[in-house]
Amino acid sequence: MKRLRAKDKYVFVHKDRNNGVTIVSEINYPENYNPCAYWEELPEAEARELERVFNEKRTN
Repeated sequence: MKRLRAKDKYVFVHKDRNNGVTIVSEINYPENYNPCAYWEELPEAEARELERVFNEKRTN
């Protein structure tokens, strides 16, 4: 397993239409997995705003 940590004040974001927005500070993944294909590194404030907007749309 490998571990990838986000830069300081950044987080990894995974957007999924069904499950919403997932925000994590590090990813553990197997050798043959490409985390960049599924996760995007964003500033934490931007990621939290994205999560808030998604949650608002989901409740309306």
